[in-house]
Amino acid sequence: MRARTLLFLLLAVGAASLAAVFARGWMSAQQAALSNKSAPAPVVAATEVLVASRPIPAGTFIKNDDLSWQVWPEGKLADGYVSKDKSSTDVFLGAVVKTGFAAGEPITEARVAKPGDRGFLAAVLSPNTRAVAIAVTTTSGVSGFVLPGDHVDVLVTHILPAQGAEKRTVNVTETALEDLRVIAVDQTTNDQSNGAVLAKTVTFEATPKQAEILSLIEQMGKVSLSLRSLAVAQASDTTRELPSRRHSYTVDSEASALLSRGNAVPTVQVVRGDKTKMEGGALTPTAPQTEDSDDEAPLADSDPATETSAAQAAAMARLP
Repeated sequence: MRARTLLFLLLAVGAASLAAVFARGWMSAQQAALSNKSAPAPVVAATEVLVASRPIPAGTFIKNDDLSWQVWPEGKLADGYVSKDKSSTDVFLGAVVKTGFAAGEPITEARVAKPGDRGFLAAVLSPNTRAVAIAVTTTSGVSGFVLPGDHVDVLVTHILPAQGAEKRTVNVTETALEDLRVIAVDQTTNDQSNGAVLAKTVTFEATPKQAEILSLIEQMGKVSLSLRSLAVAQASDTTRELPSRRHSYTVDSEASALLSRGNAVPTVQVVRGDKTKMEGGALTPTAPQTEDSDDEAPLADSDPATETSAAQAAAMARLP
């Protein structure tokens, strides 16, 4: 009886011990779970990285609006990324993109070319184009308001030599080239300037044929620039289409009322029977003559409007 009681007592003590062990383990697990929930999440170090705020195609100049700062996990900061604590956006203004960036993509030094870098100008140019510079003055350069990224027409003013019996040279201004993109003014490509830049040279993006024309017209006469609308320029930059050449010109008789009515009137050869003489002005129809009449019929008075159109036609006929 005593042995049986002792056995039950031992079993009870063992069960109680096991229950205490399990209870202690369960309590420890619950405390650990509560501790994990109440503890703050570990702080992950982060920094701000320079990224493209919008798509930036290759061959375009970087502007303020193209760049922004974005929070980036420091552990995932790749080599070449530009952090805010080590650089600024000013470093990239005026640089040209060699390989296009998507919106939100980090800006890297290897994919841009800065002024002064080797190959900078080549990175600016579209395929199959050339960089051509011409000399300008304050007046011909639109008082310094032509900046990199603008689009201009190129005008040339020169004198046509006298030909035939007209005996008068003709002054003419031609639009030699249209919609050329300016890629540099003097040695700068920064289009963020707040004021005019009184430059001595302007560099254009041109096709090989346009490069030849630019080189030639500098020897022909006075070259000047005509600034185009910004809206047209932005559309051209988006499409990246090269300009076409249209021939437009104005002769001096169109600009001067005196030339159009007087000195610009070409001489004409008048033949009456076996008699020939040179007279100014355009001929108008004359009264018919009879076979028995020996007198010359007088020429009708010339019409100034007819003279003007004849002068302009004669001058324009000599243009290439």
